[in-house]
Amino acid sequence: MPGDRFTVDDIRLGARDATEATIEHIYAKAPPLYAVYRNSDRVAVQYSDNEALADRQRTDTAVLSLLRSEINGLIDGWRHSSRRTFQSRARRYDGEVAAALIQCLEEGHPEHARSVMQQTRDDVLGERISWGKSEYLIYASIAAAIGFAILTFVQHYIFTFKTPPDNLWLAGRAGTAGAFFSVAWGIWRRSIQPNIRGRDNISDAVLRIVVGMIAAGVLLLLLGTDLVPNITIGNAHVSGKAMTWEVVLIVGFLAGFVERLVPGLLDNTQQSGTATPGGGGGGQNPPARQAGGGNGPGAGGGGTPGGGARSGTNDPVAGRDPATDPRPAQPRTAADQPPEPQRTAVDRGADPAAAAAAAATAVAAATAEAQAEQAGAGAAAAEPRAAETAAEPVATARN
Repeated sequence: MPGDRFTVDDIRLGARDATEATIEHIYAKAPPLYAVYRNSDRVAVQYSDNEALADRQRTDTAVLSLLRSEINGLIDGWRHSSRRTFQSRARRYDGEVAAALIQCLEEGHPEHARSVMQQTRDDVLGERISWGKSEYLIYASIAAAIGFAILTFVQHYIFTFKTPPDNLWLAGRAGTAGAFFSVAWGIWRRSIQPNIRGRDNISDAVLRIVVGMIAAGVLLLLLGTDLVPNITIGNAHVSGKAMTWEVVLIVGFLAGFVERLVPGLLDNTQQSGTATPGGGGGGQNPPARQAGGGNGPGAGGGGTPGGGARSGTNDPVAGRDPATDPRPAQPRTAADQPPEPQRTAVDRGADPAAAAAAAATAVAAATAEAQAEQAGAGAAAAEPRAAETAAEPVATARN
């Protein structure tokens, strides 16, 4: 009634509830305590006219909201279906949900009602999966029949192959049969888990048949063109143009039945046809020259850049000219050899901060070593000058 509060007594068949939905069925009505009914959308509850009691009822039924939503979502398509079978299923499960709500309102303990709704949810889900399997098989059968008919028509009226090894249409029909057998086998063994959404079941079933059909033709082409030399079936090796129509049927059936057969062959073909990177078409790089021989860069001798001892007037150790530098040449030691390039900490993937610290330490060490060498060279050069200075007074005295 306009302007008045909606009460339990206002729940009547054909009337509209507080959400303006039409009331279609009343499961229980206990004025002024509660009413459980079904409208055009779901099973609903009208709580007590007493505010305190209504608040407690809402608290008790709140824990059931998620289960109620799941069940309602699973059967919503059945509730509005044009088929009476699905409508009757929806009404049955709506009745179970209503019974659980009545139990919760009467007892005030939602745990029992929750267990009942969980069982109802599992039953609905199991029935949806069962129907999904049937739906999957039905559409796989339709796709296989259509594909078989199309290939047969093309074989007889459009493009006819004369020899069995070239007959793609025969292999395609065998692949269609193999794919359908795979679907039936998987459903029977319960290894195929269909979706509760009808469109997904339809697309999966049709694509499974189409993939089997195409895979059979591709495998026949791979064998006929020697891209795949042969395949082994038991103790027999199947290959080339010598296949009979029986062998073509078996090859096509296997390609449709075993989902990974043709993709696996294609992967192996791709890997075997890929050239080794940097190897010159699969060849190996020439070995490096041994140290001390040859005249290439990095060879041990021969007076070439990067070699060992180099000929000429310059001292190979210290880079001095013996004609102008009076100091004796120092013998070459292992320390005088140029160090080999080494990987830094950054190259090894170390922490950048640690790598920077290590680099700074190396630079400081190299700088200190260079300064020490310069100081030593200065001291060596100062010794003759000191001797000449000391000799000057003696010469003066003699004069």
